[in-house]
Amino acid sequence: MTLFLNWVVAISSVVAAGTIVMGYLQFRGDHERSRRQLSITLLESWVQNLTQHSTAARKLVDEFTEEQAKQLFSQEPFPVKSKYVPLLKAALNGDFDNESKDYELTVEQSSALRWEVINYLNSLEVILSAWNNNIADKEMLEEQFRDLVSPEKDIYLLKNFRKAIGGAAIYPCIDEFVQYLEKVKSPVTKGKRPIA
Repeated sequence: MTLFLNWVVAISSVVAAGTIVMGYLQFRGDHERSRRQLSITLLESWVQNLTQHSTAARKLVDEFTEEQAKQLFSQEPFPVKSKYVPLLKAALNGDFDNESKDYELTVEQSSALRWEVINYLNSLEVILSAWNNNIADKEMLEEQFRDLVSPEKDIYLLKNFRKAIGGAAIYPCIDEFVQYLEKVKSPVTKGKRPIA
């Protein structure tokens, strides 16, 4: 009888251990699926809110010097080189008479451009906050936003403007993302393994 009870206890222990392992694997799979779903939700929101104006504004302001970035943040008038006037036109949906000359931004135009860039950065900061805090799938977000940072092209996601506005104190997750991508040179793998 004792041998029988020992077998029952042993089998019960194995079944209990198996149940715990299966529960853990299911929890881990559900957690990973939730992180991927959040990433997709964040990316969908990003795409829906992204406009031609905000994209052009980002590309334009990425070209600004530190001084121009400070002037933009202060909403001051300042000159923009003629080669960037087409981007300025796209960013502000404006009509500029002579695109072959340098253009002097007005206070109103500087304010409108500033708003486009700040709105762009605020939206991105929310998404990268999920990346930084490991709430969303990091690899998915890196794959989608990797092209916003290119050390080879000296593009660091509005670096001069972020510096003028307060840098890492204002946009800590963007700053962390840029630093991370500067260090990581290997390409992001496309796609994910299926969730078991």
